[in-house]
Amino acid sequence: MTLRLPHHGRYDYSPIDERPVYDWPGGKRLAVYLGLNIEHFKQKLAEETDPAKREILVRLLAEEEAKLAALEEKSKEVKKS
Repeated sequence: MTLRLPHHGRYDYSPIDERPVYDWPGGKRLAVYLGLNIEHFKQKLAEETDPAKREILVRLLAEEEAKLAALEEKSKEVKKS
């Protein structure tokens, strides 16, 4: 069974051991290879990792939603009068 990796479609895959030999002028060989690897990871917020902080945020959100509902109710009463 052959493992197939995701392909980006920009250029064909070329195994390093099947690539042509690269020589500099005068038969010199490549002596240094500089490879950069840039990765990006989503940093988890504290409330995603700490259950205690998550509980506090959920409680605060519920309190704010209750305040908003009360303000909306008052606003309806004012509009009626």
